[in-house]
Amino acid sequence: MYLMSLGCWIGVGYSLFRGSYLVYGLVGSAYPMSAEAADDISSLVQVVAIGLILAGVSVRGWENATRVVRRRRWLIALRSLWLELVSVMPAEAIARVLSQVPSPSRDRYSLRALWERLDQRVLDISDSALEVLPWVAADLPRRALEAARAHGLVGGDAEAAAQALCLRTGRRGRADHEPLADSSRPPRRC
Repeated sequence: MYLMSLGCWIGVGYSLFRGSYLVYGLVGSAYPMSAEAADDISSLVQVVAIGLILAGVSVRGWENATRVVRRRRWLIALRSLWLELVSVMPAEAIARVLSQVPSPSRDRYSLRALWERLDQRVLDISDSALEVLPWVAADLPRRALEAARAHGLVGGDAEAAAQALCLRTGRRGRADHEPLADSSRPPRRC
């Protein structure tokens, strides 16, 4: 907005400059500079104003483009975890996922309904997490976070890796019919 506003104000300055040139010509007075210099300066001011306005308008487009790229990257990154965890969901959810599962190439190249697909994928993972939590030991999240940090991950990346490890461990425990990590919590039924 600042770039566009600055470009508009420079455009106003351009109009005033050209207007003063015309007024001098109508009155018959000599302009303080030569006609060539006035044309060069007015052309430069005009190009700067248009450039700033275009830059200001383009910022919003670049913001949208980077948001789409980021969401597409998240969708692709969540695919393997999503496919693995969806198998522990209730039968009707599995049927829905199987009927709507996008191909890896659609995840990679199709921008249609990108936000909706990402949102659904996150919801499916969250729903699946409830199904596998009884197989996640109480100290596993702490140990997984330490392991992620030991491998050089920091901040949100380390937390995301630790959560993924916990979810995969819980999913494998459930799929292999291992005993619950905390026997006081009953498993949720599908």
